[in-house]
Amino acid sequence: MELPYRSSVGARVLITGMFLTASTASNAATSDWPGYLGPNRNSISADSTPLADSWPEGGPPELWSKEINPGHGGASIVDGKVYLMDRVDGEKDVLKVYDLKTGEELGSSDFESVGQVNFPGARGVPTVTDRHIFATGPMGVVAGWKRDDLTLLWSVDIIEEFGSEPLFFGYPVHPQPYKDLVIVSTNAQDASIIALHADSGKVAWKTPGLYGSLSTPLIRKFQGRDQILYHSNETPENPKEGRQSLAGLDPETGKILWRYDGFPMNLPIPPPVVVDDETLFVTGGYEAGAQLLKFSSGPKPKISVVEKFKWGSQICPPVVHDGHIYFLTHENATLKKKSTWSEVGLNCITVDGKSCWNTGAEPMFGRGSMILADGKLLIRDSYYGKLYLVEPSAQGYRQLAVANPFNNKRRDLKRWAPLAISEGLLVIRDEREIKCLDLRKP
Repeated sequence: MELPYRSSVGARVLITGMFLTASTASNAATSDWPGYLGPNRNSISADSTPLADSWPEGGPPELWSKEINPGHGGASIVDGKVYLMDRVDGEKDVLKVYDLKTGEELGSSDFESVGQVNFPGARGVPTVTDRHIFATGPMGVVAGWKRDDLTLLWSVDIIEEFGSEPLFFGYPVHPQPYKDLVIVSTNAQDASIIALHADSGKVAWKTPGLYGSLSTPLIRKFQGRDQILYHSNETPENPKEGRQSLAGLDPETGKILWRYDGFPMNLPIPPPVVVDDETLFVTGGYEAGAQLLKFSSGPKPKISVVEKFKWGSQICPPVVHDGHIYFLTHENATLKKKSTWSEVGLNCITVDGKSCWNTGAEPMFGRGSMILADGKLLIRDSYYGKLYLVEPSAQGYRQLAVANPFNNKRRDLKRWAPLAISEGLLVIRDEREIKCLDLRKP
């Protein structure tokens, strides 16, 4: 059926009888993975489901597999349902819903979104709340649905509405819910970050002057309050006049609370990582490296650099666990220079900046994905496509298991999608296929 739309964006919905269940509790289940980087936006699962310490020779059991269109957008999991953005290149974006345990498609909703970007396909992760689903497409359309029946409530073409500059790599921004708002970046000078009302899509506030980015404005508690942490790029119209920066904003109003421009880089992708209430870890590819930053207290904090690191993570955000920070440092520059391989790989540092170890190119993780579940690191290598189970330890790299779930022998493909896990079931995608693997302890 045809549904309401804004900005000349049409929509169609297909729902099977099994879809109409949905709990009304707001991400109540501790096993849920309701959006980008999980329930607390820190790449860590809150689920207590024990994971196996080893895998069979053929890898963990596969529950199901589905062919999808090319892309590298990740999944969300809520109440036993998998939410994924797919794309028919040049035509439309498609929200799909699957049963976590069987892979049965429970429903879908698509809207017209013409055009093409470099590296075709979806790249966003849907955000699922008690009543809504929010997602962005690579052409810059942001949409909100009713969660219970996939009715499209609103959609906004941010290029058309705010005069945004199209991003060369498309819009990979993952919407961030906050109370009755949903927050996204736009790449517009006069509205760099905007907050939309969740039910209507109408603008609640907009913040100018931070410019565009491939990094998602992430809402975290920092310095005793909720903040939007945003790593922005230069001004889209004239890069020489803009300035890249890290900023903290008030999610209620969009007011800029502080700004730090001591970490310049091209194309920010990983969001800042909260280490503790006074410390952020910021990292990026394109030879930007990484910095550990300390903030003083007060309304205008003084920001000092605790430690700098030569190499950073190009795509995957670091994971903070048990007094240590783990981050992947292969990037475009290092993949092309074997002389650098001993310097990169999976890195482990202390939360006060002391380097503990790095893996180099053995194993070769590339620009992979990483999350923590049941106290174990799950790392998806983007170079060969392998999946690793790793015990985090300050003493050195401790590999528990490895598998190649897609059996793809081609190197360095676009395996950049974030991982998602719920009840010990891992949802992982390749460029054209999505799978669910059973990682539970027998």
